[in-house]
Amino acid sequence: MEIPNKIQQWLKSDYFPQRILLSGRSDSLQIAIETARQLQNESYEKIESGIHSDTLILRDEGKSLKIDYSEAAKRDGQNENENIRGMIRWV
Repeated sequence: MEIPNKIQQWLKSDYFPQRILLSGRSDSLQIAIETARQLQNESYEKIESGIHSDTLILRDEGKSLKIDYSEAAKRDGQNENENIRGMIRWV
């Protein structure tokens, strides 16, 4: 897995955006975890397992992303953070 050049530049500089969204590549999750690991000087395992308090990982399970934590979201098995407003509250 290779971190894209733009992210490598951010990691090497004194500037890194507050939030980044990675989408579309099959290795996006690994890139995101490695980037978070380097930024927070933590182990890959701690970031990947979801126990690091500054990192929220949402994995696409093929469910439709809902606006709110609604009855439809509950039926899809989504939790309170797996919707647009839940992510905004968390951030």
